[in-house]
Amino acid sequence: GAELTNEVTMLEADMARFFGSSKEDFVGKTATETGEAGPLRLVYFEVDAQDADVRGGEPIFLNDTCIGVTTSGGYGYTVEKSLGFGYVPPEQSAPGSIIDIGLLDARCQATVLAEPIYDPANERLAS
Repeated sequence: GAELTNEVTMLEADMARFFGSSKEDFVGKTATETGEAGPLRLVYFEVDAQDADVRGGEPIFLNDTCIGVTTSGGYGYTVEKSLGFGYVPPEQSAPGSIIDIGLLDARCQATVLAEPIYDPANERLAS
């Protein structure tokens, strides 16, 4: 996916747990350590889509205002749902928040999820 770019901080991408604070210096270390997350949050969502899936780059709307962009997605065959990732303002990042995704010539409703829809406890990985 395209969740981490030069325009997105580690905190916005929810990846701060992967950086080594013991390193002497790296680009963005100060911002990451001070907790300056920036204006957007990465969310995971389920899309109510019939004929198209999120690929990345689609607009995310709240009412008629574009509030973010998708980064990646696709159809989850195991769970039989269309899923995606995208960046939205913190106010729309809470689980259960309803947003719209611009797919082809339509807008499809999406619900922000709290955890992975498949095996959230990682039980299958451990077996």
